[in-house]
Amino acid sequence: MAKKLRAMLVTLHEVAPRSSGWRPVQLSGVMQPDDVKDVYKKAVLAVHPDKLPPNERKLGHSVFQVLCEQWKEFRMSG
Repeated sequence: MAKKLRAMLVTLHEVAPRSSGWRPVQLSGVMQPDDVKDVYKKAVLAVHPDKLPPNERKLGHSVFQVLCEQWKEFRMSG
């Protein structure tokens, strides 16, 4: 399960709303659980719908939801 969240964080720049300012993350930057946690926190802040302009909120909401779901799986997998 951890692979899904890592893959999502590494490819987030491809789907994140433009105004989020999200920059690509290298796989080496999310190999350790603590690194995943740090990058995840930054990612959910970047794509949070309340932080985005109205025309990008729907996309931000969708990405935010998937990130949260993957985080729950990551946490459960230990």
